Amino acid sequence: MSVLDWLFSVQSYFNLKDIPNNKKVAFAAMYLDGIALTWWKSLYLRSNQPTTWKEFQQEISAKFRCLDKEMMARKKLRNIKQGFSVEQYIAEFTNLTLQISDLSEPEACDHFKEGLKPHIQAQLLQQNVPNDLPLIQQVAHREDILAFNMAKLTGHQESNHHNPSRRHHFKKPEERRGVHAMENKNHRRDKKDISCYNCQKQGHMAKDCHSKTKKPFKKGTTPIKNKDQAVNVIDIPTIKADQ
Repeated sequence: MSVLDWLFSVQSYFNLKDIPNNKKVAFAAMYLDGIALTWWKSLYLRSNQPTTWKEFQQEISAKFRCLDKEMMARKKLRNIKQGFSVEQYIAEFTNLTLQISDLSEPEACDHFKEGLKPHIQAQLLQQNVPNDLPLIQQVAHREDILAFNMAKLTGHQESNHHNPSRRHHFKKPEERRGVHAMENKNHRRDKKDISCYNCQKQGHMAKDCHSKTKKPFKKGTTPIKNKDQAVNVIDIPTIKADQ
């Protein structure tokens, strides 16, 4: 149990039993153990122990506060960096500072500025923002929003949709839908006009024929696309040169 939790439990018991203020220190000392009891005994033997309940709480908290947790928070604070928005960075930074009891204002300001993105750090330096943490966070948040809007605007300017100089030269895919539809229609009509060399049926070519029997293609013939023909080949006579 942490010292803060222990003090809370003792105070709750005092409230329940209505323990008077002049007896709270002696009563609480009865429930000390281990190194906490050793600490109390050393103070008592030197007649240096706290006499009021408020002093007792302050001294025992300062002595047995969770130093490991605070040291870890300090280490994270030194290494924290802005990943995405300044708003999120402020939330993470504040959470760490609340775990450090003796963090000074100049130290907090320095850590916060060091973790910001370079372009926001440059803006803070250019505007000569004083070492006031709320003010630094406010300016950093404003510069982050301005940078985001500028990047968003720049991205739109580079797109074809918002660039008038390109809009007249390039059409959107949907604007050519009618042309593609006519091309597909002509392609389907052309298929109806051809006859298969293999099965002699209309509507497909020999390479797309599903018939089991495949008619061999004769050398010296060529397919034609004419619906008036019974078959889709014509004979081309060959002329041999006199030897």
